[in-house]
Amino acid sequence: MKQNDLPLSENETHRKRLEAKAEILKALANPVRLCLMEQIIKRGETTVSELVTCMGASQSLISQYLGRLRSLGFVESRKSGNLVYYSCKNKAVRDLVEYILESNI
Repeated sequence: MKQNDLPLSENETHRKRLEAKAEILKALANPVRLCLMEQIIKRGETTVSELVTCMGASQSLISQYLGRLRSLGFVESRKSGNLVYYSCKNKAVRDLVEYILESNI
């Protein structure tokens, strides 16, 4: 039996893709990370110090969350002197965040 003919619960390739997609949703399910993505999308390139207004989070927590978003490929960073600038590099994530934020939930 081919992999594609298996029930979804037994299709390893499909299950791994779903797990990867769930990681995207889990990352965006955190209100601070969603706020960070919203601000980065709205502002374009921005620094950690410009993002400290997100949900009252500390600068160190924001830095940790930005690291997570960067490791997932949601944002990229560029260092200039002492500052690190973050921008959204993933169009699909940008579209998803914009969709979430525009919904009337």
